[in-house]
Amino acid sequence: MAYSNLTNFNKNFIKKFTHNTRFNVAQKILRNHTGDNISNVLDYGTGDGEFLKLLNKNFIDLKDISAYEPLVERYDEVSSNTFNYNNIFVYKDIKEIEKKFDAIFCMEVFEHLNEKMSLEALSNISSLMKSNSILIVSVPIETGLGGFLKNLVRIVIRQTHSGTNLKNLFKIFFGFKINRNTNVDFISSHIGFSHNDLLKLIKKVGFNIIKKTYSPFPFFGSLLNSQIFLVLKK
Repeated sequence: MAYSNLTNFNKNFIKKFTHNTRFNVAQKILRNHTGDNISNVLDYGTGDGEFLKLLNKNFIDLKDISAYEPLVERYDEVSSNTFNYNNIFVYKDIKEIEKKFDAIFCMEVFEHLNEKMSLEALSNISSLMKSNSILIVSVPIETGLGGFLKNLVRIVIRQTHSGTNLKNLFKIFFGFKINRNTNVDFISSHIGFSHNDLLKLIKKVGFNIIKKTYSPFPFFGSLLNSQIFLVLKK
């Protein structure tokens, strides 16, 4: 199944709405923090490439839109999806990227990585940033009331993640730790992911969090939202 069918082209209205709103929030953050004074951007873990096309449409002076996608099936998908754009460049090996970027996106990636892989990703991203670059990170909210309600919706629309059960729903609601299989490079299920743990890791490696916001309804904070956005600097 194409990645876009799971996200911004999902057959379910709620999931389609939240993912499209996420893309809009990401673009708004980019414009608010950089204006039009950017020469290049990187989407780290780009998925299907739909976000790249939005950047191309809405930032007309942006001449270099790069994407890194290490998963073979996703790399093939994004390459096929963007092959006719002469300002979009797709990489499957981080060593192929020999430039630094004004802004880097890393959206819906860290929830799939164990701690070792998360540290590697943060190190890779840091090496690709200029001294004044910004890093825009988004991850799903999978704990507390927001995470609990999200999983109830998944049950109703029959798009649950592995590990969805009454015991874990209880743990999600009260913010208790859920053990995940961290012995793999890619964790497919969101169950057990905590954005609070990621916040600690980000601070630990030396990034400064200069802004937090939420999607799709920023004024509700983490209580009634599906994603948290972080704007970071080295």
